[in-house]
Amino acid sequence: MLGLISHLVVASALSTGGDHTVSLSGHYASVDSHGGGVALRYTLGLDDFWNFTTDAAWSGVPGSDGAPMQHVVTGSVGILYHLDAFEWVPYLIFALEGTGALRVGEADREGLGLQLGGGIDYRGGPGWSVGLGGLWHRVIWGDAPTHATWLARVNLHF
Repeated sequence: MLGLISHLVVASALSTGGDHTVSLSGHYASVDSHGGGVALRYTLGLDDFWNFTTDAAWSGVPGSDGAPMQHVVTGSVGILYHLDAFEWVPYLIFALEGTGALRVGEADREGLGLQLGGGIDYRGGPGWSVGLGGLWHRVIWGDAPTHATWLARVNLHF
């Protein structure tokens, strides 16, 4: 029992204000059709729960009916809230996002909007974690596509 209590106390102390996290993820993307991509995220811990976050992502989605591949690039700045209580760390993300979409031979599509999502990470030690999550990229202004991504990520904490 004492081992379980000490394990919970150590796990709850893994993340504090001032922590830096760099995440690399691969994702499934649902834009106008289905594709995949990669993303890089940086997070700065403001305290045990609130974090500043920014990311850049690319998705490649094959065109339907012979259309060329569509490339969707996003960049966001926002807030990440996580409940860092145990080894399993659920989180929510709210961010402002810029989106650009390019399809060879067609005009670029751009937009500004929101990134909403969340997921869960397994924090196996103070320097690393792995997780699964999902993001909804809602374009509010512009003609870039609103889309969703489902991701698996690796995080390095320092």
